[in-house]
Amino acid sequence: SGGWILEAAENVGGIEPIESFEVLDLLEQLVNKSLVIVEDTEIGLRYHMLESIRQYAQEELAESGESELIRKRHSLYYLEQSLKSFDALMNLYPPGDWGMKFKPEADNFRSAWAWAVEYDLINALRFASTFSPDWSQVVPLIEIHRFQEKVLALATSSTRFLDLEADEGDQRLFSSALISASVLSFANRLVPVAAKYAEQSAALAGDLGDMPTFVWARSLLSAAASFSGGKEALLKWLDKDYDLVMQYGSDYTKAISLIRWPTFRFYASGQYDQESLAHWEEGMEMMRRSGNQWLQGNALQVAADLSKSRGDLEQAKSLANQVLEIFIDLGDIYAANPARSLLADIARQEGDFHKAADLYRETILVWRDTGRAESGVRTLESLAFTMHGISKDEQGEARQARLAYAIILISAADVVRQRNSLPVNFVDKADYERELAEIQAAVGESAFQSAWQSGQSMDFDQVIIMAREYPN
Repeated sequence: SGGWILEAAENVGGIEPIESFEVLDLLEQLVNKSLVIVEDTEIGLRYHMLESIRQYAQEELAESGESELIRKRHSLYYLEQSLKSFDALMNLYPPGDWGMKFKPEADNFRSAWAWAVEYDLINALRFASTFSPDWSQVVPLIEIHRFQEKVLALATSSTRFLDLEADEGDQRLFSSALISASVLSFANRLVPVAAKYAEQSAALAGDLGDMPTFVWARSLLSAAASFSGGKEALLKWLDKDYDLVMQYGSDYTKAISLIRWPTFRFYASGQYDQESLAHWEEGMEMMRRSGNQWLQGNALQVAADLSKSRGDLEQAKSLANQVLEIFIDLGDIYAANPARSLLADIARQEGDFHKAADLYRETILVWRDTGRAESGVRTLESLAFTMHGISKDEQGEARQARLAYAIILISAADVVRQRNSLPVNFVDKADYERELAEIQAAVGESAFQSAWQSGQSMDFDQVIIMAREYPN
């Protein structure tokens, strides 16, 4: 499903009695008979069938007895593409535009994953080990996370990977899948899950002497700890984990660490200077050489967030708008969302509460559409604090109603936080506690508790509808 390119057809369909070089001629015959449609896209020719013809072709394939063979070859072909793209990413090989090429293949990847989960656990683990946050260009990251969870659960229940006598290659594969799942869990804001997978991967990689995976897992554990441990965890990363990544890591993990170094240093010690800028520039240059626009957009987002934290709002806005442009061009609405959220944060900080509210609502709708309730938590809270700002110009019942709405949003966000063991980040904690205390004081304890209980009973979809429809 989802159409295909010539290379895929040659690899999947080029079996006896058909040679791969004959596939193009056969496709052209089918196109001439209007049984296959060909389209000239920005990334080359793509073929597809009308749904009725596709269903008929599937029935004929099933009757031929070769359906499983073709599905296996289909899955193996897309696994090969995943492995190639992952190798290119880890080594930052140009060109880095694989995400754009994979975007039309989303349904093919889904089909390949499903077959591997059902029939070939080893290859399912190989798939699970190839994911990174820039897969958001292809399918929603929460969908990949669920696939990884399913594969890892199957592997965990098998003695093949965890037994003391297990094959070293199988153990390395399992460790690689764990570290990829940790990275994707972070991207999905599932911090406790990310820490669990990173800890498992670090233990296994350490036993195997797999230093690139071990140091990356250690680095992720420190990042996870910073959500609750704050500066101490970041100092540990700066003092130990960073040097290990730069010694043993892949080019990708080195570039990511260089980009993150100034942010971690600033939050740990308040320092930002030429050394900080030099680290970021070195990481950015590695990403530029790869030609990977997604990575460059992500690096600019990190810089934009740091600029806001340092109080340089104009630079933060400029960088955030660059990020939006990059990810909109890539067609990645998920990756564009943090920039939109940052622009909302800046508008709120500058007192433009109505603009901030509109931006937060746009952001929340994207989190909903990508199945990412966890990512929408902070946005719900920020929208609530924006409503608090608007309420300061209101009187009487209108003000009380708006504040009750704000409390419901915060409470509903708290439900998601509690369910996922997701604490308020130490960077946001003071602002969160101050806003909550001011709102509580403004409405009184009884009204606060009533609104809070209302929020506790709402599901995420109900909250999204409420957030979208409540007027500024």
